[in-house]
Amino acid sequence: GVDVPLVVFIDGERWHSSVLDRAADARQQAELEAAGFVVVRVPEFDVWHAVTSMVERVRAGHRRARQLAG
Repeated sequence: GVDVPLVVFIDGERWHSSVLDRAADARQQAELEAAGFVVVRVPEFDVWHAVTSMVERVRAGHRRARQLAG
């Protein structure tokens, strides 16, 4: 496999829905992106109810990450 700078988060409603949670997630994402990673965030709902959309979002992130990796 090819190593790519990709991070995928599944954001569960219980742990990622409050204002403080979203602010912490945004800080974490900004730090990862500043370090050169492509970050894809997937709401837990999509894992169970919008699989096709979720998979396409992850694939698009993987394509962007492969471009960064060269």
